[in-house]
Amino acid sequence: MATEAKVRAVEEFAQGLGGASSVVLTDFTGLDVAAVSELRRKCRAAGVDYVVIKNKLARRAITATSMETLAPMLAGPNAWAVHKTDQVAAAKVVSEFAKDHAKLKIRGGFVDGRLVSVDQLQALAKLPGREVLLAQVLAGMQAPMAGFAGALSALLRGFATAVDAYAKQRSESGAA
Repeated sequence: MATEAKVRAVEEFAQGLGGASSVVLTDFTGLDVAAVSELRRKCRAAGVDYVVIKNKLARRAITATSMETLAPMLAGPNAWAVHKTDQVAAAKVVSEFAKDHAKLKIRGGFVDGRLVSVDQLQALAKLPGREVLLAQVLAGMQAPMAGFAGALSALLRGFATAVDAYAKQRSESGAA
């Protein structure tokens, strides 16, 4: 590879990592072309970039960044699963794929500016998606208001029932 092409590859890779919310570093040794293609397809569907780059070039791209802590993991064939905005998406796709393909090894990752272990990545992968978490938070915030509205409704219904019963009692006593 010509020097100019390497410089361009490093710059493109660094731009891809720049501002990434989550990065998962994987070892794909032993996976056949069909399996890697399937993984790339699943990553693409989830909005995750799955990039294979030489370790030497990857080291250059992460040097002097907060991701430099990933450098010790760069040994052997590596692939980078990167998502710009979702902290869980890359971990979820790679972990799900690794369940069916034992040869795919997760080496570690980087989430929101912090180095994370394989165990932490797998714990992240078990979390529900961002939309589900937001819905759960919203439901938690809405529950007290819904309870209050239900209590007021029951109070008004009880008052209306009491007034109705009083009116019936008055009409029966007046008619008799």
